[in-house]
Amino acid sequence: MENMDKLRKLYLNQTAIQELPSSIDHLQGLQYLSVESCDNFLSLPDSICNLRYLKVLVVDCCPKLHKLPENLGSLQSLEELYAAYSYSIGCQLPSLSGLCSLRILDIHNSKLSHGAIPSDICCLYSLKLLNLTNCNLIEGGIPSEIYNLSSLQELRLGGNHFSSLPGGMNRLSSLRVLDLSHCQNLQRIPDFSSSLQVLDTHSCALLETLSSPSNPLRFRLLKCFKSLIQDLELGNYIPIEPHVASYLDEGISIAIPRSCGILEWMRYQKYGSKVATKLPLNWYKNNDFLGFALFCIQVPVDHESDDLFDHQETPNSEFEEDETDNQETLSSESDNESEEDGIDSQQTPRSEFDNESEDDLDNEHTWSLECELTIGDDHQFWFKDHISFQCYCECGIGDDINQVWVTYYPKIIIPKKHASNKRRHSKASFEGFFCGEPLEVEKCGSSYMLKRMSRRSYLVKMMVRGAVVMPKTTQQMSPTTKDSNHQTLILILKLNNPIASLIIGWI
Repeated sequence: MENMDKLRKLYLNQTAIQELPSSIDHLQGLQYLSVESCDNFLSLPDSICNLRYLKVLVVDCCPKLHKLPENLGSLQSLEELYAAYSYSIGCQLPSLSGLCSLRILDIHNSKLSHGAIPSDICCLYSLKLLNLTNCNLIEGGIPSEIYNLSSLQELRLGGNHFSSLPGGMNRLSSLRVLDLSHCQNLQRIPDFSSSLQVLDTHSCALLETLSSPSNPLRFRLLKCFKSLIQDLELGNYIPIEPHVASYLDEGISIAIPRSCGILEWMRYQKYGSKVATKLPLNWYKNNDFLGFALFCIQVPVDHESDDLFDHQETPNSEFEEDETDNQETLSSESDNESEEDGIDSQQTPRSEFDNESEDDLDNEHTWSLECELTIGDDHQFWFKDHISFQCYCECGIGDDINQVWVTYYPKIIIPKKHASNKRRHSKASFEGFFCGEPLEVEKCGSSYMLKRMSRRSYLVKMMVRGAVVMPKTTQQMSPTTKDSNHQTLILILKLNNPIASLIIGWI
């Protein structure tokens, strides 16, 4: 190899090679080395760590590879390390402290033993993506030092066996994607930073119920939504690792088991794949109106039934608003703002349902969801956008996919020329695929995202279930006004409620 010092890339994939010669360090110009899917490959020589310019090392799917070089940290130029499906390296990872340029560490499906992740993982200051999916991690298997990775944007921990994670995940201030899917023992979603945009907890069978008003997840997600909106308003550009960017959309996305009760967050719910609501007046001008929350439940198509769903509205719910209530005008900081009438009725949608997503369906482990959001009047749409969510995991056709997808869509994305205090409608249409097969949308819905919860909404959610809230006056109530004529609320409780008394309160 003495005369190959200018070689930049070396591919030895799917060969019968058992080891690399120690003279490989003569390839001083080597930047990319791939020894993938080599069933007989046993070890990497220590001399490989003398390759000063090596940037990418791939040893995926080498089942007999029993360890990585002890002095791996000498590869200070290494940016990407892939050692997935290499089951024999699970005893202990080497010291990682010298890998100051490493951006991607992917060792998923490597069946690590307890304590295999060294505490000096915190020294990977440049790390953007860490994939520990299906690595046999149990309670205590993730060192708390992992939360010092201030540049980390994507953390994949799905398919492991822990019931909880050590506190401190909210210190990951750059985290955008958190994957905890298929963690069958996970009981609680850890706290996370406001930078998060994608939370995937589908197929977590023991996850706690999230519908309780005391559960903090809803408020954490609202905090993330506000943070995203602030970045969009200020034009803050945060460079995203390309591998991470492929999972991000324009809003916040959550995949979560249906049993967690997240549906109770949504005000408007309908059976079927479409839901339409009337937008309140001044919806665009009002600074408290942040955007839309949209959800759908998708299940395998029942080919034995020609009419699985009757497409009727969800039965009476305490989160359902009367038609007249829906037509109320949202309060605005300025009631005298002039009406914008420059609506462009010829607005061209950015795209139809992305045809490229169908190409991804060739991946047998792809869960792909799409939502088309339109805003318009009774005759035509004025604005159209598409939102997507894709998950690549170890799901199979026989797995439970009775999951919920929730997405928060920020109002700021909608161009200002669509601002109007005229009556508008919003409509969301959903479709999806799982392992290449179409999914049936069993139910979908939407709700408005507000900067702060109104007093009435707070009472409905925090008081006893079944309370009916009725204002005594038809005039709009201000949450800061102390005028008793505008502040009297009558709460009529169900007769079978344990608190069988009439409550009259002054707010």
